[in-house]
Amino acid sequence: MAALHAPASMNENAMGNTPPMSVLFFDDDRVDRLRLDRCCRKIGLQFTGTDAATLGELKEAIDRTSFNLIFLDYHVGGDTGLDALAMVNAHANQSAATPIMATSVAERDIIIEAMRGGCVDYLVKDEIGEERMKRAVLLAIERNSYEATLAKERAEQARLAKAVECLSTTAAPDLREQVDDLLTRVEAIGTADDGADETRESLGALINTIRNLSAEMADILSCLVNSGANSPNPDGSDRVSRPI
Repeated sequence: MAALHAPASMNENAMGNTPPMSVLFFDDDRVDRLRLDRCCRKIGLQFTGTDAATLGELKEAIDRTSFNLIFLDYHVGGDTGLDALAMVNAHANQSAATPIMATSVAERDIIIEAMRGGCVDYLVKDEIGEERMKRAVLLAIERNSYEATLAKERAEQARLAKAVECLSTTAAPDLREQVDDLLTRVEAIGTADDGADETRESLGALINTIRNLSAEMADILSCLVNSGANSPNPDGSDRVSRPI
């Protein structure tokens, strides 16, 4: 079963004032997990850590917790870090997770595949130091901040799209119908035989005003419909590439 670490403290002058992170260490070697944990603490990262040594434990962990940062060992028994990465990427709870691949050696093909799969960085275990870890974690923090901003933008786009749809299908047509009805009634009065010339002149001016208003309402309705059709897709299909 995945193990939970005690929360790490934040050094005063390290890593800024970022909120506590939830970190998962996926590695079948306890010593390597402890090394990653210790290095994160040394650079002042505030976090609560969870261990997973198998894909089964990884699944349990990601089912239970939405992580901000996930360290993935490439060689885990008969599985690979890429298998774990695919599992993380496919999990609904891990949309905000930023994965970092850890390898025993700097294998170019593995690194390229990991980065293409969504890893923000990679670490060579025997070369892990405070500066290298700080770079990787800062990239992860930047990615998390970007994702949070993007999520807010999507929510705002969805809200605006819903408002446009509501206005274009209910309020705008109803308002235009009322204006058209008023125009019809005024025109009927203006064509009456018993109206005085001044009254007819005033009604004529009013009729022109209402006609203009009706035309403007038609333009507004058209703009609303077009705006709704051209709004960015709130499901994220129009999203830009994330920074790495």
